[in-house]
Amino acid sequence: MDAMSWSGARCAIVVGVLGTLGCQPASAAMPQDKQHRVETMSLSSQLESLGGIGGVSVEPDGHIILANFGRYVWRISPDGDVQVLADDFSGSSGNTVLANGDILQADFETQSIRRIRSADGEVGVFSDDGLAGPVGLVEDPEGNVYVANFTGGYIARVPATGGAAEVFARHDRMTNPNSIVRAPSGDFYVADLRSPILFKVSAEGDVTEFVTLPGQANGHLAIADGAMFITQLMDHRVMRVEFDGSYQVAAGTGTRGFDDTAENGATVSYPNGIAADPGGRFLYFNNHRGTMRSGERGDILLRRLTIGR
Repeated sequence: MDAMSWSGARCAIVVGVLGTLGCQPASAAMPQDKQHRVETMSLSSQLESLGGIGGVSVEPDGHIILANFGRYVWRISPDGDVQVLADDFSGSSGNTVLANGDILQADFETQSIRRIRSADGEVGVFSDDGLAGPVGLVEDPEGNVYVANFTGGYIARVPATGGAAEVFARHDRMTNPNSIVRAPSGDFYVADLRSPILFKVSAEGDVTEFVTLPGQANGHLAIADGAMFITQLMDHRVMRVEFDGSYQVAAGTGTRGFDDTAENGATVSYPNGIAADPGGRFLYFNNHRGTMRSGERGDILLRRLTIGR
């Protein structure tokens, strides 16, 4: 069954090289929060991927860092100018901008995290020990880095100086953690690609189930406007989740598309990476024009979600 004509089920679609998501009924449509607005950014160069899309982060000056779950990491200006930041990765997944301006980029295939230095663009190994399918990354105030290990099913911690990762948190139902953010409270929140559950992890590493969202295949997380925003890869939505556990749709109708001005709300397509701009007014997230089958080429769109509250 072609992914463009799915209705009622999503069966055996390969998400990049992350594996196969089982057949589940599509979730019901939910009310759209029309205070949030989506626009597709015009880019100076075409961005291409092979069956998947990686993380998104934003630098203090507003430049967007975008990975294609393959070879490339791009730096994109707020005006859409595209620069190749690195082109020698094997599975460029999650990324984050550190407090000192350096960029950490996870490489899923080589089980490593590399540092891209802001001063000169030099790329070096930050950690390549104790990782198992690294994706989402976040830094704490002391400079330690927390890593969502998709194939390992755990959250790891890497010291600020880099080196070997150690297991920080596990949970029986957290099987494929994909993204992690740190809230102002000091707690972490983790999205699991194969589960509708959003997990809360204390600063000591204790894991609890925070909220179960409708749908499946939660992608990446970002914090803005006093709330969390989470992409739902296979349900073609971006959800807004409050820290009290309530939620609503921020973008997407549940039907795959690329329309910024649809009558019932903008449609989105396989959203995955997401990050807030420094001012907290915009969220940038990626979309994929292909059907997300392994080895299939598809253009990447960069969408901007304006927070209207």
